[in-house]
Amino acid sequence: NAPLVRAVRLAPRHALVLPDIDLALAVWRQRDREYALPALGDPVISLHVAGRGRVRYGNRDGWSRRSTTLGTVTFLPPGVPTRWRVEGGEVEHLSLTLGPASRLRALVEGAAPALEVGVPDALNVALAQALVRLLASAPVEAGDFAYATSLCETLLRHFVRLHRAAFAQAAPPLRAVARAVHVIETRYAEPLTVQTLAADVGLSSAHFSALFKRATGRSPHQYLLQVRIERVREALRTTRLPLGDIAQNFGFASQSHLNSAFRQWTGMTPTQYRARPDD
Repeated sequence: NAPLVRAVRLAPRHALVLPDIDLALAVWRQRDREYALPALGDPVISLHVAGRGRVRYGNRDGWSRRSTTLGTVTFLPPGVPTRWRVEGGEVEHLSLTLGPASRLRALVEGAAPALEVGVPDALNVALAQALVRLLASAPVEAGDFAYATSLCETLLRHFVRLHRAAFAQAAPPLRAVARAVHVIETRYAEPLTVQTLAADVGLSSAHFSALFKRATGRSPHQYLLQVRIERVREALRTTRLPLGDIAQNFGFASQSHLNSAFRQWTGMTPTQYRARPDD
């Protein structure tokens, strides 16, 4: 939860880590404010569990028309910065952050590769509120961890089932963009081009590029670079791999190419980023 705490500048009311499934839970309460989330290293599912307020997503046109209400599930993929506005009163959210060792991570990311603000669902509400009650009953006892793990796994699998059902009914252009995002998120180290991605979804390069930018706010190349840079940042934080190896492992033509792209994206070199003191 540390990246969320730094971004939101607010401590969660309750928090719990479930090591068996590498998942962090947190309960957040906010009202009438705007905030920005940087590109996160891990996927997050956020559930609107209480409060009269609503939350809007900031897009290139200002703020989205759609807002979260009780029961709404929002999926935040890794590597995508977002901004949000809480309005109309207090809002309580439950967040589930899936770590790199989570056995459920690939399942969730495969079903929902892009940012999504879903529709309310009664089972999601019941599962999330049961988790909130458990977290609020401090101290959480040893036997409660298995119960919380079971609730989380049910909630995440239900989320995946709902998303797949909605995806099957989605318009072909939306499916094409979602397919391309999934390819980028899973094959970012390969020499992907607009032509390759467009051919994979059966569209011309020009048509595909226009659809992709309209759906994500970024060109396919910008999105690919963003994903690569986020994976590099994680490698710099967690490994001592030489920069040349990192460049090769994450799709950059050379170490100098990595240095240039990383500086342009983050304002510092990989060496400077690695040398920073831990937050």
